Amino acid sequence: MNPVLASAVFAVAAVLPTGHPGPGQLPKKPVVLQFGPGINHVKLDGQPYTLVSAWRDNGNAHGYNVVNVYADGPVSNGAVTLAAIPVFVRDPTNPKKEQPEELGLTTSGGADCTLHTFRIFHSNDATGTQLVIADRDFGKSFGDTEKVHFTFYRLVDHSDDGAGDAPHSFDFDHVVDAATRYCDVDEALQKELGMPPVAGASLPWAGE
Repeated sequence: MNPVLASAVFAVAAVLPTGHPGPGQLPKKPVVLQFGPGINHVKLDGQPYTLVSAWRDNGNAHGYNVVNVYADGPVSNGAVTLAAIPVFVRDPTNPKKEQPEELGLTTSGGADCTLHTFRIFHSNDATGTQLVIADRDFGKSFGDTEKVHFTFYRLVDHSDDGAGDAPHSFDFDHVVDAATRYCDVDEALQKELGMPPVAGASLPWAGE
């Protein structure tokens, strides 16, 4: 079923620990946050968050999935308020260049392979919530086998930093290139980082 039709609340029991990750290269024994299409209630760093996963269809094999991350806020008029969590995304081929913040995490590619996706996780060698975005160089086609880049971010509390910053954001940490080339970044995440697929961050035909 097309993920955009999955509108029911998808309750997730996963809880990620408090704290913030330290620097490092590849995470040890990462625990990936599992979530599905639609609305997901999770905890990150011990606090309640809402993840909304939706499908942007375009009638061919190049639609894409979009996930927005929100911190749950106080109740107002009988409903929980939500604070958008930005990601300060970097180009893995030029990570020193700062980029504008983005409010959505995407998964995209083609019928043969997924070229761009992400995982939210924690690991035994660092405390706190982390994010890795996997990107494959395009090459000549969606089905090529090319270099894959893993760009790591950490969820940072900026609530005491004063005006101008979001209270919480995913901030850039470091980039690591995969040891070998891949067509599909889901395969690269599985084989090199031990990170399984996530239904709410996958193309509908992934794994078929």
